[in-house]
Amino acid sequence: MKVRTTIWSAMLLLILVVSLPVMAQDAFEASTKPEAQKSNSGDTEAPEALVTNTGGSVLRVYAITENSAKQRAEGAYLLVPGASITVNVPANSSDLITATFSGECRLFGTTGKNDWLQVSIRDNGVPIEPIIDNADPVAFCSDDNWSSHSIQAVKRLEPGTHRIQVFWKLVDFDTNDVLKGWLDDYSLVILQSN
Repeated sequence: MKVRTTIWSAMLLLILVVSLPVMAQDAFEASTKPEAQKSNSGDTEAPEALVTNTGGSVLRVYAITENSAKQRAEGAYLLVPGASITVNVPANSSDLITATFSGECRLFGTTGKNDWLQVSIRDNGVPIEPIIDNADPVAFCSDDNWSSHSIQAVKRLEPGTHRIQVFWKLVDFDTNDVLKGWLDDYSLVILQSN
């Protein structure tokens, strides 16, 4: 089981490292097209609040994986066991990180469609956009089926030591269900680029 997990982790890292330069080039090309630069004036919908980050070469890849199921009850945010990586940014620099959390997720005890398991990727305890906890929460999974899910957060870090961590909690908006959350086979992968 350990060998299989290591092989899958290595494959995931390889895919990320190989595809990152292609995705960056595609994003650059898309942003220079005339239709991408048109304004939304005249539209009846409000423009989206997009945040653009551009990084250079990948400096470092960090990864942790866990293949032992974790469960929790309702309550405040808790650290996902082991989902913590320290990233150091040198003085006179700023580095872009792309943090990806993925894993198998299940929500026990839900009777409706308004309950979910929520995740938050944080830098030194502060949520990283687009995950703004209660203001704009991210439902990682919401039903009583085993399924794999993934979320990414991107941030430019200033010099210093940064602890990137994943937190989770259960949200019960339905009929006061007794919920139990479950995570298994999860990974936290961070790409650090200049």
